Amino acid sequence: MVITSRMAGVFSEFRAFAAVFAGARGSSTISVRGIERIIESTAALSHGLYQGMGLTPGGGMNRPVAVRKDHQLWMTLVALLIIAFFVLRAGVSETFDVTSIPAARAKQLIDQGAVVVDVRGPKTYGESHIPGAISVPLSALETAIPRSLADAKTKAVVVYCGDGVTIGPKGTDLLNKAGYPQAVNLEGGFKSWKNAGYEVR
Repeated sequence: MVITSRMAGVFSEFRAFAAVFAGARGSSTISVRGIERIIESTAALSHGLYQGMGLTPGGGMNRPVAVRKDHQLWMTLVALLIIAFFVLRAGVSETFDVTSIPAARAKQLIDQGAVVVDVRGPKTYGESHIPGAISVPLSALETAIPRSLADAKTKAVVVYCGDGVTIGPKGTDLLNKAGYPQAVNLEGGFKSWKNAGYEVR
C-alpha cells in the first residue's frame, strides 16, 4: 500500500506515541502492537477513502492540487479521530491513591470487626457476596455516603468489587475522602476472596 509522505509522517509519530503510551500504562490492556494495528487499519481505511474519491495516494491524481491537498488533510483528520476513538475505548483508566490488601489480610480485618462494603450492583451482590457485607453500589456511593456507614469512620473498612480494579479503588477513594481513612480496597476483589476458599453467601 502506498500512502503520502505526509500521512506516513503522521503514522510514524503515532507509532512513537504508541510506544510511550503503552509503556506508561504498564499492565494496561493497550499494547504497542495493538495501537499499531489500529494505525495500520486506519491507513488502509484512508487509502480506501482516497480511492473512493477518485484520488490515488502517492500516485497519479486526476484532481487539482488544491483540492487534492484539502482531501489529504481531511483524511488525515479522520485517521487521527479514529485512532483517538479506539485508544479512549481501550480505556485510560482512572488511578486512585488507595491502599489495596490481599484476601488473607482482608480476612484478618473482617474477623477483627472491619466493616465490609460491596460496591458492585445489587443483582451481583444478591447472587453471592462476602458474609456481612453491606451493599452500597458505586453509583449510590458517588451520590452520598449511606447511613449504614455513618458509624464506620473510626473503623477499618474493606471495600470490594468483582476484580479489585474496576470500581473497588474508586469506592475506596470516595470513602477515604469522605472521612474514612481506614478504608482499603480488596486486591483481586470478590474473585480473590472466593479463590482463597473463604466463605461466601
